[in-house]
Amino acid sequence: MKEILLVQGFRNQWGFPKGKVNKEEDELLCAIREVLEETGYDTKDLINKDHYIESSQNDRVTRLYIIVGVERAFSFKPRTAYEIKEIGWFSLDELPEHRKDLTVTPRHGYSNANFYTVFSYVR
Repeated sequence: MKEILLVQGFRNQWGFPKGKVNKEEDELLCAIREVLEETGYDTKDLINKDHYIESSQNDRVTRLYIIVGVERAFSFKPRTAYEIKEIGWFSLDELPEHRKDLTVTPRHGYSNANFYTVFSYVR
């Protein structure tokens, strides 16, 4: 568990595959659906309903499921149009903990600010 898969939106922000829970949709099923839509990878056989991290920001709680065993060599490809620009693996060691974190070098020419949605989870 030294690497994570992130998706890049068309605003150049890197983050975890995510989305809103549909009305009466189970949170776990939402996570499976969103990862499949944004990466093309089906996590239903790997995801564990009890393995997650929650973060609270601005009175909003988000849940990040931790999924191990994802095939690194899988050919990730979004199933939605105009939502995901790029998909990539990142070492946890190369991700910033905050916007002014000078302990890591930004990847691919992006500034630390391009990873703001992962700050609370990396910490």
